[in-house]
Amino acid sequence: MSSSLFGRHRGFGKRVFSRRSRMGLSSSFAAVVLIAAACENAETPVASEPVARLPINQYLTGEAADALRPNGELKLASGESPDGTPIITADRAIELANAYVRTYGYSFKPMWERQRGTRINLATIAAAPRAYFAQTPYGRFPEGFHPAFKRWYGPWYHVTLTSGGSPIVLMAVSAYLTDYKVDESGLLVRPVLGGNDFVHMGISSESDGFAPLSPEEVVARVAQASGARVDRTPELVRRGASRGASWGTFSSPLYAVWQLSLDRPASLAVPPNGKETRVLFAGPMGRQNFLVAAPDQPAFDRDFGRRVSNRGEPLTVDPFQVAVRSGRVVRFEDARLTAAGGVP
Repeated sequence: MSSSLFGRHRGFGKRVFSRRSRMGLSSSFAAVVLIAAACENAETPVASEPVARLPINQYLTGEAADALRPNGELKLASGESPDGTPIITADRAIELANAYVRTYGYSFKPMWERQRGTRINLATIAAAPRAYFAQTPYGRFPEGFHPAFKRWYGPWYHVTLTSGGSPIVLMAVSAYLTDYKVDESGLLVRPVLGGNDFVHMGISSESDGFAPLSPEEVVARVAQASGARVDRTPELVRRGASRGASWGTFSSPLYAVWQLSLDRPASLAVPPNGKETRVLFAGPMGRQNFLVAAPDQPAFDRDFGRRVSNRGEPLTVDPFQVAVRSGRVVRFEDARLTAAGGVP
């Protein structure tokens, strides 16, 4: 994944933020400099059929039904800044993702191939035309810290890199990259204070591996499992970013989950029988796994971060806290639904 003030991890896009790394964050300020080939022709892309468009009209009602376009896609809400901080557009996130692949793809290709389980042809990889905005559950990040920390706790875009119509890599692009540029050669130009800007992982070719879901896929799976219809447009939401909120891997923006509202309560077998909910979450790990909001949601999440001067010079490592926005979820529980018997 990309360089990060939280450290680098080659597997699941999670940050590593030990006590030792807290005290040595200044060494991570420089972006990783990699010399990458812009294209490659050594491999033949793995042939696969594109995912068929799901007929989901039977699973929708209310606002969600009104959002269904003639092409079978849901019209999602556009990305909005949680606190007025300027953000990039979905189209710009796609442009930056393509520039990232051109700039660094050759270096990350072996990792993506291991994660995916197949060979990858960089010459055929390009971002899909549809990016998903993952809203953050957090409010404004405190001033005076290295901007990488604000990026980590902020909103992100999910951009899918494809080859021959097949999803190959999921890339999360921070929505706060307003100071990132693409040069005349199509390569990415990062600012001096980069970090926590791009996070990525190869999409598994196995059915039970890491594989992000489209909003249409999520609607179908949740409706079929719950026996209820979806009555609001799905929203992709960032899971908690701190160690205490999500623990390890799931604090990565790659593990954002779709939030779906149902037109009637669904009964849960896990947590224990008798509990019902009209709000379910579904994410990229396990096609039939669902989540619900944990009963205890914090008002703040806390961690440590590196302060910097107005000139970007490293200062002290200090604690910080970030408010959780009202009604937002940062802690989840695994859920299993009772037999639904189909959508009425």
